[in-house]
Amino acid sequence: MTLLADRLMTRLQASLIVEIYPPDDTLRIAIIKNKARQLGVILPDDVTNVIAENMTSNVRQLEGAVKMIIAYRDIMNDDITVDTVKERISEMFKGTKEYLPTVDTIIEETANYYSLTSEDLKGPSRIRDTALARNVAIYLIRKLTNFSLKNVGEVFGGRDHSTILNSLRRIESKIAESQEFSGIIKNITSNIHSKTRFYSEDSTY
Repeated sequence: MTLLADRLMTRLQASLIVEIYPPDDTLRIAIIKNKARQLGVILPDDVTNVIAENMTSNVRQLEGAVKMIIAYRDIMNDDITVDTVKERISEMFKGTKEYLPTVDTIIEETANYYSLTSEDLKGPSRIRDTALARNVAIYLIRKLTNFSLKNVGEVFGGRDHSTILNSLRRIESKIAESQEFSGIIKNITSNIHSKTRFYSEDSTY
């Protein structure tokens, strides 16, 4: 900033700073349907849901999945079903260098940040700090992995779809309201990625 002209630096400093998050479930489904419609295809709801649950990183990834699935249908003259979509999605991740963190790593690093154990987060305790840490872990699992809401619920003692969704909304609301809390989420995420990279690189030796 110090190398910029005063006029330009003042304009930049007066700008509004906002964080852009990956698309949530509803938006991912809308993007998938819209992209398929642009390509002249109406995807079944169950197929759309499978894509949305497994492709969580960004819009380009969603568009690439839709294009690949439609291309496969055209080339192979095959129907678009849940099974074929799952096969195509698994192929997209083969050979990728983007390592996805494990659920255990996410829970462990979140628990460590709050001076708790993984068992505390997975258990039924409703103590305020434990409940908050659990909700953070649920949020990070949903954002950093391909786990569906149902999968996440199973990790935390069989909690139902609505309970997991409420946890996500609480954390999203706290992130939007508090810059300090947003920083906490970033710190935990950084710890998770650091540990994931360490184990991924270590496994190659």
